[in-house]
Amino acid sequence: MQATVYYWRDADANFLAQERWCLGFEKNGTKWFIDHDLSDGKGSYEGGVFDLQWIDERRVRIFRRIDDRDANIVFDLERNSYSLDSAYVRTPNPQPFFPGHGFDIVLSAKNNGYPSSLKDTLRCMNWQMSMEQCSTALSTMQPITGEDWHHLFEHLPCQVIGTIDQANAEFYFNMNAGSWASITDSFTTQYFGDLSGQSKALFLTSAWDPSRDK
Repeated sequence: MQATVYYWRDADANFLAQERWCLGFEKNGTKWFIDHDLSDGKGSYEGGVFDLQWIDERRVRIFRRIDDRDANIVFDLERNSYSLDSAYVRTPNPQPFFPGHGFDIVLSAKNNGYPSSLKDTLRCMNWQMSMEQCSTALSTMQPITGEDWHHLFEHLPCQVIGTIDQANAEFYFNMNAGSWASITDSFTTQYFGDLSGQSKALFLTSAWDPSRDK
């Protein structure tokens, strides 16, 4: 049996509209999902769902963040119910992520459902990044503010997600095809962007340079 996180939002909704993550399963060609919003209605800004892990043959752990805190839950297939996961608690990272320092990346999935004003997801079909390419791009990115992230970069409906290990600390990352990445731990989210265009060949779009429009 395979477990999957399904993501959706209204096609005509704006960027801040309601979005949902739901847990789904597939077995012998049959697919189904559990009608429960994993983000508790918080959406991408106050929460998020990052990964799945089978605990045993009947229980799935969902790694998620609500209000900038870990809020992992467990779904029990036998009981058909969710419960808060008190058995898996990550300690705070001793330091933030530094792109210029050594780190290891593990990719977990390619996701074409990131919230975007772009309705055409066909351009994402052939876009992909390897672990080596993610490492190369991230190591040359610069820290960006939330305002820069919102105004200078396209938020495309295609990204790769995974985990980063650096100095015995674990982070979740999203590498968006719009030349930016978000790095998250239990307490904060950092944003990085390819402002210099050093890795633009790896992405679908580059950062906007306001000076070009003057």
